Amino acid sequence: MSVVKRILLLSLALVLSFTLVGCAIEGLPQEEIDQIIANVTTAQYDTVSFDIEMPVTVKVVGGSDPGTMTMDVDGSGDMDVANGEMQMTMNMAMEIPEMGEQEMAAEVYIIGGWMYTMTDLLGLGEQWTKTEVTDETWQQQSQIEP
Repeated sequence: MSVVKRILLLSLALVLSFTLVGCAIEGLPQEEIDQIIANVTTAQYDTVSFDIEMPVTVKVVGGSDPGTMTMDVDGSGDMDVANGEMQMTMNMAMEIPEMGEQEMAAEVYIIGGWMYTMTDLLGLGEQWTKTEVTDETWQQQSQIEP
């Protein structure tokens, strides 16, 4: 299951659980929480919108340059599952040892069977790529579906 989809499922399940628990006088029994999560993961939908905020710490061990790298990632996007289309923007700020803070931006568009990806990485300017999206590729990124 793709990271984005795992984040979407977990976020939705947690929001629903916290909302219901917050409204209850006494917390919900675990079986009710489990049922809420099961209902979310098997829901049918045609479109999905998402927002991502994710701090990351990477510890590099061994090699010639061990150290710690931190990243802050944020982004948002929309998927039209029924028509196989998607758009997403993402920004990443990275603190890299001996390089200082570096920023990266990305945009991804899937439309008409093609994926257009723009990356602006480490001051190299915008780089665009175009990749055909096969049914197999779409299914790999679309694993929220049961």
